[in-house]
Amino acid sequence: MQQNLNFAGYPTRLFGYSSVQQHLSVNADSLQQFLKSLPVKKIDFIAHSLGGLLLLNYFAKYNDERLGRSVLLGSPLAGSAVARCCHDIKLFRPFLGKSQHELQYGISHWAAPDKVIMIAGTKNIGLGNVFGSALAKPNDGTVAVIETKHPKLHAHYQIPETHTSMMYSKQTLKIIKSFFSDT
Repeated sequence: MQQNLNFAGYPTRLFGYSSVQQHLSVNADSLQQFLKSLPVKKIDFIAHSLGGLLLLNYFAKYNDERLGRSVLLGSPLAGSAVARCCHDIKLFRPFLGKSQHELQYGISHWAAPDKVIMIAGTKNIGLGNVFGSALAKPNDGTVAVIETKHPKLHAHYQIPETHTSMMYSKQTLKIIKSFFSDT
């Protein structure tokens, strides 16, 4: 996706974080330091899964006049049934890391500075199938569409992709480019 966005005239920077070893609050602090180092006038965001929860956590902690629009991909804003199932099974609990609470129960505060859209997948292939009926349909194999909804979203899209494949999808890229160019 980064290559495609760069090629389309949207310069991108990747922010990496420890999804298991750090709390979202600590990762939000790291994101703040990363963003402070960018010499740009406007910053738009694309965040996948837990990254969307991290981004909303960041927005709740920090304010930066450069913050623009955001695209979330399969982020469990309302919490994740799969995460709750993983928490209930001691063997799976370590995979949730220090963001267990947010993954299980979603966001508690909306502080996005601009428009936010969600792209949710509907191709049911993934970890969620291990837990049978716990994952509502439609879903992307990991996160149910209903778990990606929030009343403050500017728009909500559903595409026939899995939780991972939506990051490589031409349809995802088309939605992102349209959203960022519609200013």
